[in-house]
Amino acid sequence: MWLAHSQSTPSPTQLLCAFGITYAVVAAFSLLVTKRPNEAFVLSAGLAAMVPAWSHPMAAVAIAACLCAFACVALRRSLAGFPWEMGKFLTIGARPAAPMDRLGPLPVEQRLSWREALMLASLGGLWTFVIAQASEMAGIERSEIMVIAECSALIGLIRFVAYISGGHLPPISLLGRIATGRVVIPGFDKILLAPACGFALSIVAPIALSRLGLTGPVCLAIAVWLVLAANLGLGPDLNAWRLTGAHRIRLSGPSEPRDIRRGRGARLNSGAS
Repeated sequence: MWLAHSQSTPSPTQLLCAFGITYAVVAAFSLLVTKRPNEAFVLSAGLAAMVPAWSHPMAAVAIAACLCAFACVALRRSLAGFPWEMGKFLTIGARPAAPMDRLGPLPVEQRLSWREALMLASLGGLWTFVIAQASEMAGIERSEIMVIAECSALIGLIRFVAYISGGHLPPISLLGRIATGRVVIPGFDKILLAPACGFALSIVAPIALSRLGLTGPVCLAIAVWLVLAANLGLGPDLNAWRLTGAHRIRLSGPSEPRDIRRGRGARLNSGAS
């Protein structure tokens, strides 16, 4: 809606476009929740096309009409597939007793495929380009590079936390690595390669692309695409790493049996006495 507020008195065409944008955003979110990412991606890309077309009323109205028509057809196809398999990998059925519930080949969080990772990276690059183009960016500055690096570090941190969540912790501590001389443990540290690659690309890619003579928006778009593709698409696979990675498993939370927690508390009380 911020596009409609760019002028003090919005015109009727801008109001129509605002309605089309709102309908497309809600439809894209609904399609994403009902496991139809392709249609959601098309709507998101079409919404990005509204930014440069906003200054041309007829073109903006035509794009908004196409988005509404496509969203209507996509929602009808989504309704035809009801009931949806929402949260398929979040539903946990019969689990074996601990600690076998952490060792067995149970399905965990649904991992992004390479295709979905490239789609999200392309969408991020496209939106970066249109926003930078609308702001009339001339070239790459240090502030833009720092923003991309900070975003890449945040995405890498979220990815790392997602991998080690559920009690999948490093095999030894940092002091233990130094004491034993095993500073690098490939079986565990390989989950850090993708965040490190994304962070390096966030710094090197904008500088290298700007030296090739590319404009600022193009440099930012390509850099964001590379960073997202590296953080979202590179391995190792989450399921494979949790089953074969060099990590230790700590039982905690609801999956720990009640008798184990009760016995642990009894041992602590006896030791204190």
